[in-house]
Amino acid sequence: GDIRQAIAHEVGHAIDYVLNLSGSEVINKLYNDNMYGVSTYASFNIGEFIAECYAEYATADKPRDVAVEVVNAMLAHR
Repeated sequence: GDIRQAIAHEVGHAIDYVLNLSGSEVINKLYNDNMYGVSTYASFNIGEFIAECYAEYATADKPRDVAVEVVNAMLAHR
């Protein structure tokens, strides 16, 4: 990927850390249902899944539905 994608990936980790998104039931379900559908790296663990989805959402012209769903869950997380 390019530098924008790498930075967005790391921002995704930071958001996960601050909001504890890895503990979200909604995001865990998305991970379990889609862990192999984002990237090989996203399948390593939920933190990488969140970061990869965020990076795709932030940098892709047409992010896949799962990336949009994860970001929507991030925005709705309390």
